[in-house]
Amino acid sequence: MKPSIFSLFTALFTLTILNADDRQLELAVPFTDNMILQRDSKVPVWGWSKPGSRVTVSFAGQSKSAVTDANGDWMIRLDSLK
Repeated sequence: MKPSIFSLFTALFTLTILNADDRQLELAVPFTDNMILQRDSKVPVWGWSKPGSRVTVSFAGQSKSAVTDANGDWMIRLDSLK
């Protein structure tokens, strides 16, 4: 089953809800309606939050986590998708 853009937005929405106590969580600009994911390459997902926060992204059977750096930046690279 191919992951759809809708499922990516669902995952990102879930990410936002899971971090609702951290009101500073933001996703980068590319994560909007009509975005396109490159197939057969790692998929970067990034944004900002409170420094030291743990961020988890779940999508297409993958779940990856990162901790924000001193500036609050975070990036997760999902494995390539078909």
